Amino acid sequence: HTIDTQLVNKDGKIIDISLKLALLDTEDTSRGIIYTLQDITELKKYEKDIREKEAKIRSAFLATPVGIGVVWDRVFRDVNDNMCDLVGYSREEIIGTNTRFLYPNDDEYYRIGALLQGMIRTKEPLKTQGRWIRKDGKEINVAFTFALVDPQDPPAGITFTVEDITEKLLAEEKICNLTQFQQTVIENADIWLNVLNEKAEVVIWNNAAEKISGYSREEIIGSDRIWELLYPEEEYRKEIFAEAKAILEQGKRVAGLETTIIRKDGEERIISWNSRNLVNEKREVIGSIAIGNDITQKKEAEKVQKTYFHFLQELIDAVPVPVFYKNKDGTYLGCNKAFENFIGIKKEDLVGKTVFDIASEDLAIQYYEKDNELFENGGIQIYESCTESVADGSIRRVMFNKSLFTDLNGETAGLVGAIIDITEIKENEEILRKYTEQLERSNELKGIFTDILSHDILNHATVIDGYTCLLLAEEDGEDKLEKLEKIENTNRKLIELIDCVAAFAKLESMDEINFETVDLMKVLNDCTSQFEYQAAQKSIQIVLENDRKCDTVANMMIEEVFANLISNAVKYSPENKDIKIGVKDWNEHWKITITDSGEGIADKDKQLVFDRFKRAVGDCNIKGSGLGLAIVKRIVELHGGQVGVEDNPNGPGSVFWVTLKKA
Repeated sequence: HTIDTQLVNKDGKIIDISLKLALLDTEDTSRGIIYTLQDITELKKYEKDIREKEAKIRSAFLATPVGIGVVWDRVFRDVNDNMCDLVGYSREEIIGTNTRFLYPNDDEYYRIGALLQGMIRTKEPLKTQGRWIRKDGKEINVAFTFALVDPQDPPAGITFTVEDITEKLLAEEKICNLTQFQQTVIENADIWLNVLNEKAEVVIWNNAAEKISGYSREEIIGSDRIWELLYPEEEYRKEIFAEAKAILEQGKRVAGLETTIIRKDGEERIISWNSRNLVNEKREVIGSIAIGNDITQKKEAEKVQKTYFHFLQELIDAVPVPVFYKNKDGTYLGCNKAFENFIGIKKEDLVGKTVFDIASEDLAIQYYEKDNELFENGGIQIYESCTESVADGSIRRVMFNKSLFTDLNGETAGLVGAIIDITEIKENEEILRKYTEQLERSNELKGIFTDILSHDILNHATVIDGYTCLLLAEEDGEDKLEKLEKIENTNRKLIELIDCVAAFAKLESMDEINFETVDLMKVLNDCTSQFEYQAAQKSIQIVLENDRKCDTVANMMIEEVFANLISNAVKYSPENKDIKIGVKDWNEHWKITITDSGEGIADKDKQLVFDRFKRAVGDCNIKGSGLGLAIVKRIVELHGGQVGVEDNPNGPGSVFWVTLKKA
């Protein structure tokens, strides 16, 4: 029998004793007892220390905020409460159970098992990640830390810690995605982005920076040589570097700073910079970030635009009429030199003003209402009004011609207008109106005179003709007969002149006539037959050279044209000389020619013979009214044709020609 007890030794010290008792003779208990004593004071002290340590370890085991467990041969031997909370099972459901039930599939179970076997061989702690299935069926990501309970005795089991890292992995994934997104944005942005550290050394240099500058990351990152490379001119470089230092040291922010860099290939580029410093969580400056936009093309476009605007202004200034333009609020944007001179105000004084600033109230209201009408209806606006000079107050009558202009988006941006000074035109119109009235009265008087001529005077001439015929019939004295014949001839010429004047006046008053399809050859034959007797008196033959049908569009008064021309040809042709009449195909017209063999017409007189009372027939003593060819010309003009005269190509004489439209 073994008994643990305590004894007091000679020194008075209490010691722990293990007392083992046994009978000397198990058959005879009276013989006595034998015992042995073992000082177990140190052992008891060691066991007490062990118990205290185990209590502390157990307390830590239970209180640790992560799951802790002990497994042997992959069977749970112990777990803490956090382990139970992690998987949703109780200690009773877990302890003594194989760990397989927590893994989502065999592959994951055996994968972790293979890792544990490797750990047992190396005897080194193992950190890894895996997947478990909670009691509620939710799959979670976990982080394991495995270690041998006793590295010298691997079969003693394995202890582990486990932590749910599902949310952590999701957060890390989001952070990773965000970082990748930010990096993608930085690298693929079409704007220059670079970051400097506190020493003004480049630490970030994106793709756009490489492309715009021509320098690669390898040439730039970690160096401050960028200043010398981009700004080789020393004074300019110092100026730009001072801006960069101000950002780093003073926290200065820069927006829209334009600098000219020199690319690696020597080409100049204009960059617009936005820059600020970077600080850490302690608000300490750790560098700066700069974003650069290559505005070289924009600057070139602005230069072209300025040149274009200058050209437009020069062009507008070259326009001799006043030109102005306003925005849609009615504020003047500009004008040309002619406007300055016309209104009496300089461009710089006009810009920014409205009509109410430069015109009288009545005119300003009219201008304002007309502008609004144009903005509402669009199109082109033309109207008459007046302007008043700012310089001398003079009033001019003008015509406004205005239209809208739009911006790049097609939206109405304002209006542009031109002013035409019609003061003199209006004055001339008034003069012309009075002259027209006088002319109308003159035409009325001419009509009255024509009526008197063709009626009253003609009646008297007819009476004279009648009495002359009676006297000629009764008188037998040669001297008196000769005088009466002269009276008769003169009177008949007077009657002929009156008829011609009346006919021409009638034609002059005509603007339109009726047309019908007429056989031109029949008209010519009829006219020719009328003059056969007069021609025979001079042994002249009138030869019509065509016999085909030639239809034309004409009024029957066309006969007067050919009758007049044939009559003249007979009058002015010498004896025994034929007159030829021809009809030629002349595109969409017929060209009728009448050729005589008379004395001809001088070139200087060819344009005069068709005017009223103009006669140019050489030394011929044949008399006429001077209206015949004028009547011919007027009738042909009413037919939309032409008339003319040429020299006879085959000898002396003339060729009179007329064109008429084909039917």
